Amino acid sequence: MAQGNSISVSQLKCAVHDPAWREKFMAGQSPPTLSFAPSGSPVVFGQKFHAAADEIVAWLLRNAPSVWDSITRDADDLWPFVHDEFVGTFIEDTAAGGRPEEALAFADRVKTFCTRIVQLRQRRPHFETWQDVFLSSELSVHAALLRDNGYSVNLTGKIDAVRLNGLNALEIVDYKLTQGTQQMHDMVQLAIYSRMLEIARPGCQFAGVVEYYLPEFHELTIRRSELDSLFGDLVHPVLKQIFGVKPAGNTTVGAGGFDDAGASSAPASAQRSETEIIARQITDAYANHNLPVEVASVTDAPQIYRFHLRPGSGVKVTSLANRAEDLQVALALGQPPLIKASRGFVILDIPKPQARTVFLTDVIKSPEYSQAGGKVRFPVGVDIEGKPLLIDLTDPVTCHGLIAGGSGSGKSELLKSIVASLIARNTTASLRLAIVDPKILTFTGISGCPFLTQPVITEIQPAIAMLHSTVEQMDERYRLLAAEGQTSLKDRWDAGMTDIPYLVIIFDEFADLILADRAARREFEELVAILAAKGRAAGIHLLLATQRPDRTIVTGLIKANLLLKICLRVTTAINSQIVIDEPGAESLLGRGDLLCDAGRGLIRAQSCFIPQSQFLEACLLRKSAAQA
Repeated sequence: MAQGNSISVSQLKCAVHDPAWREKFMAGQSPPTLSFAPSGSPVVFGQKFHAAADEIVAWLLRNAPSVWDSITRDADDLWPFVHDEFVGTFIEDTAAGGRPEEALAFADRVKTFCTRIVQLRQRRPHFETWQDVFLSSELSVHAALLRDNGYSVNLTGKIDAVRLNGLNALEIVDYKLTQGTQQMHDMVQLAIYSRMLEIARPGCQFAGVVEYYLPEFHELTIRRSELDSLFGDLVHPVLKQIFGVKPAGNTTVGAGGFDDAGASSAPASAQRSETEIIARQITDAYANHNLPVEVASVTDAPQIYRFHLRPGSGVKVTSLANRAEDLQVALALGQPPLIKASRGFVILDIPKPQARTVFLTDVIKSPEYSQAGGKVRFPVGVDIEGKPLLIDLTDPVTCHGLIAGGSGSGKSELLKSIVASLIARNTTASLRLAIVDPKILTFTGISGCPFLTQPVITEIQPAIAMLHSTVEQMDERYRLLAAEGQTSLKDRWDAGMTDIPYLVIIFDEFADLILADRAARREFEELVAILAAKGRAAGIHLLLATQRPDRTIVTGLIKANLLLKICLRVTTAINSQIVIDEPGAESLLGRGDLLCDAGRGLIRAQSCFIPQSQFLEACLLRKSAAQA
């Protein structure tokens, strides 16, 4: 039973985006609505900023032009006044209390707000007083009674500001001091405010504006039609579920938390609303630079929306790509988006507000994977279309691989998924693994794995010794193949001779071997070159990974011999160029977002994830109670 027929905007926003929160609220609990920044994030004093903004606007509205006219023409004049009158004491006390960086960050955001005040004055062509800009500073709506299709509820909330824009149209404004990945949350909040004001001020039409002070400024404008779509697609089904009259008997609740009547339609329509808003923002951003484009289609991938753009007449692809940073600002992105030429279109990849995890177990169950043969075939992940991206190590183009990715890119998780998928496809008679893990943590706990030729190696000299032993084993296999008239281990297996297993060697980090003394580096490079040149035919394959893909680590000899290239997020465009011969990987999102060159051009994909407990079960050939 929900807590009466009343809900605040903060509570409703939580209910829309968090099914678990919604369930607690419906059960009569009072779950918190505050969101907490990740550990280590700077303190931004959001409540103090909102209070200061309200005080500044209220001061502008109540005073005559003779008081504020001269200082609101230039931000350099307005800021000293705002500092002395509204925020100076707080900033000084915060700095004196041992938090100078936080005090400076807060001051920078208020400075940006002063710049915004001046801009708002300048955009009004016939400005006389601040009533020409602000209808209200903070506006409290205590009880907006919403009746719709079987439910009745009072909505309460506080809107940061209501303004007139340069075209004399009304807009609801929400101030934000942080920009996370949940931009859809901000848009839904404005959709709720819009419906509340429609009730409180019948006949008024409102657009929405989210203003981000980070401390640099950018804004997100949402049209009235888009606000209506967001409310109808996302908010209305939740209000109906919480406050609607329930029919007698059992009510089935779908996996998304909605009753069956809305479970199937709400997610799809919500996605359409989201992509339509982003598409309009893209075309508007390019139009502002005289670069007309048309959004031809959108693809929904696990972490991104891929927009296929059709450039207008005379618009060059390089002109669109060069505006990546402008799009970053216009779309409130954490980094410039990936923009590339494609067959018939220009592709533009935008991060989704909520990424979708690709579980290895789901990929292994897919028809594409299960129908594909080969003992040493594994999924890198799923491509933009959601299809498994499969690699066969017996293919001459992908027989050995280089994997690169910085901290947080998902490189270690990718390696674990590769190991687990290879084990799932084989027995110990068909596959053996040799794993080198200098960082110790990635493959901890699997030294008892029966697929391993020896316990996981963590030191340089044992790794070199293992490579020497592998070269000797490769030569023995060559002699056997020659004596039997076979050209490769794969042909031998196809002929029914299954007594020799494939061997896959995995280095989670090979930089230590490159950065060792000159003799060890030369020895390592020579061994890699020998195994890469002759290993495929003998059923021996190398996968070398590093989180330091610079020229001192990924040497020309290493790169030339590892034909399969998988690049997760790296620090710079130069790192990307070193691994995949072109920039782009620096714009990836991390958490398994990758670019793969398997001999058919670069493919963007999302790597598979396997929980640690399942990984250990796979490696140690155990089954959980649920599987047993």
